[in-house]
Amino acid sequence: MTNLILGQAYNYTFEQLAPFVVSLRQSGYSGDVVLFVNRVDEETKRQLRAHGIELREFHYRGPEVRNSAYVVWPYLRWLGHLPVPFALKKAILRPIVNVPWVRMILYYDFLTGARGRYGQVMLTDVRDVIFQADPFARTAGPGLRAFLEDESMRIGNSQANIQWITELFGKETLESLGPLPISCSGTTIGDAESMRNYLRAFIEVAFTVRSTRLNGGDQGIHNFLVHGALKPTTTLLRNGEAEVLTMGYLEREGEFAMDAEGQLVDAKGQLFNVLHQYDRHPGLADKIVQRFISAGAGDSRR
Repeated sequence: MTNLILGQAYNYTFEQLAPFVVSLRQSGYSGDVVLFVNRVDEETKRQLRAHGIELREFHYRGPEVRNSAYVVWPYLRWLGHLPVPFALKKAILRPIVNVPWVRMILYYDFLTGARGRYGQVMLTDVRDVIFQADPFARTAGPGLRAFLEDESMRIGNSQANIQWITELFGKETLESLGPLPISCSGTTIGDAESMRNYLRAFIEVAFTVRSTRLNGGDQGIHNFLVHGALKPTTTLLRNGEAEVLTMGYLEREGEFAMDAEGQLVDAKGQLFNVLHQYDRHPGLADKIVQRFISAGAGDSRR
């Protein structure tokens, strides 16, 4: 059974996506890659397809990541207290939520239509992700793998996460989740059925939140789930000790160890399969990107 990488490209050029695409093709990964695209020009789509990426066009009504239609949600929130069929919840949410929330509906529908086809699945951001190895090389067995941000950070001392949790769920939920580590919603791995269950749970919770206006609020729902209802089937992996290194809260380039080939490794010298938020460190990012792009500029699947 093959593995699958799912991502979303909204208003990106191939130049922005090249580190993701080229590094993935050099990583040894041989499974499927599906990107849902909107506001992507024809040349970018051509180059993505040339690298073996399957593209799925999706409709989005707004000209910005944040959907202005969120203003109708206060008039629809009462539906969250009723036994609304799941298909109707998706239909109501789809035209009024932001781009990052739309992807969860797209991914759920895709995996539902592909049941039995895939083994492991990775949901990932695309603009700020680079692959140093096959992202599934360390992954085995059922369940969800959620990746924590730096150990120094907690939900309750991150202003962004405070805002997301408070506006979505209220102060009582923030008090409960505040002491817990932050799980980044930008990269998640799991077997196909666990991933489908995660996406369904995301949509169910999204139908109950206080507001749908927040760009980035998907991370609030993600943390609500992996620290809550989905905790029994989720492995929370410490940053620096798993296949994904989330680099946003790592402040100094000296914190990153490299092997002889200039690839980032953990304290035991093991390669990180995936680097997320590498662009938060411009000097290091330039070195990483140049190494991949110069090595793979002509590497495409035609």
